Amino acid sequence: MINYFDAAENTLRSRSMLEKALKNLMRRQERIMRHNSPSGYPSLDTSKPYTSTKSVNDALTDCIEIAEVAREINCTKDKIDEIDSVLQQLDPQDAELLRLWYIERKSKERNCRTGEL
Repeated sequence: MINYFDAAENTLRSRSMLEKALKNLMRRQERIMRHNSPSGYPSLDTSKPYTSTKSVNDALTDCIEIAEVAREINCTKDKIDEIDSVLQQLDPQDAELLRLWYIERKSKERNCRTGEL
């Protein structure tokens, strides 16, 4: 049997980790694009009637890696948007309480002392 309260708590707790994962994915995408981009226009060698399979495989591997990272970025953004959308449906004070406790991981004592609740 699914415990929906536990599932909701785990989803809210994962929000900050999703933000970190998104930043890491964006850095990974930038790195892939920077290191795997063509370094210049290749000269055409008409003396060979074929092309190297290694260069074709490398290019395909790079394209697949870029596509996979882009898919992961989109999935992570969708999950973050889903959590934010649910929080926006709540009473503003309830949403802020959940955000402080589960997402920002502020202590109850600190929130009460600072008057954030």
